[in-house]
Amino acid sequence: MAAITICVAKIFPSAAPSFDFFLTQARCPTLAIGDGGNEIGMGNVAAALSQLSLAGQLTITPSVTQCDELVIADVSNWAAWGIIAMLSLLRGQNLLANASVLPLLTFLVDNGCIDGVTRQPTLTEDGLPYQEGDALISRLQALVTAHIT
Repeated sequence: MAAITICVAKIFPSAAPSFDFFLTQARCPTLAIGDGGNEIGMGNVAAALSQLSLAGQLTITPSVTQCDELVIADVSNWAAWGIIAMLSLLRGQNLLANASVLPLLTFLVDNGCIDGVTRQPTLTEDGLPYQEGDALISRLQALVTAHIT
C-alpha cells in the first residue's frame, strides 16, 4: 500500500490520500495490514505506537482509523502474501501459484512509484531487495502445495 499511496501523493501533491472512508463506512468486518504505524487499522494500537521512539530519531504518528482485525508485519506486502496463503488453504486452491514480486515492483516503478522507506524508484519493498519477498512467496507456496490435496 505504501507504493500506491506514494504514487497518489506524487500525482496529487496538495492532497494527502485517504482511504479511511472505506473502513469507516464498511458494512462488513474490516481487515487491515500495517507495518509502520501510519497505516489504516493501526488506530487499534495507536496508544502503544504513540509511546514508541528510537533514540529520539523515530517518532511514530499513528493512524487513528481502526479496523476489526489487524495484521502487523515487518513489510505489509508480506502479510498480504500470508493472507493469500491462508485463503489458498481455506479454498483448497493455490492462489499463490503465479505470484512473483518482481513484475509487480517493475510495474509500479515504471509508473512513477517509489519505495516507501528509501523514497527511491527501486525494485525494493520497504528498502529490502525484491528477492526477500520472492523467497517468502516461495516458502508460502511450498506450504500451500504441501497441504492442498
